[in-house]
Amino acid sequence: MNLHPAATFLIFRLFMLFAMKNLFLGLLFTLFVSLASAQTAPTIAFVNSTELLRAHPAGTAAAELQEQQQEELAPLLEEIQTLQSQSQNTELSAEQRSRAQLLIRTVDEVRQRYAEEIQTAAEPAIADINAAIETVSQSGGYTLVLDGEIAGSAGLGLVVYSDPEAVPDITEQVVTQMNGE
Repeated sequence: MNLHPAATFLIFRLFMLFAMKNLFLGLLFTLFVSLASAQTAPTIAFVNSTELLRAHPAGTAAAELQEQQQEELAPLLEEIQTLQSQSQNTELSAEQRSRAQLLIRTVDEVRQRYAEEIQTAAEPAIADINAAIETVSQSGGYTLVLDGEIAGSAGLGLVVYSDPEAVPDITEQVVTQMNGE
């Protein structure tokens, strides 16, 4: 079973979002501390984390590992799907049930192996992206930077409303900072 490229991208994106969770929580903590002490309105900006990951060589390497994972899993998932389809029409033999269990264990092992490899490959990108976001945020006076893809209406709904004209997107500035330009 071949996963749609959008599904592959979504899986990779969710993994990267999980990895960036600590940065987001740290930024929120910093925002609340600064608001409590300064009692001023926050200056908010957005970034596009997907674009930032694509702009970093380690993010590209992690995406390539994700594609390799999907290629390795595709025949296994296809065979599992075939066995599941057969089980809806007739009872599987003991050999087929055993094969299905082996395939499921193999898929889990492959996913776990790749998850570790992808995380290791992505770590330099995440570190560089976090540092670049911090530098751009400090130089631009931003007290809160959100991932625009997640914060928007299609995401988790962290932001109920934002005026796209009033809240800047600093993705390009972060890419420039990350690339040392």
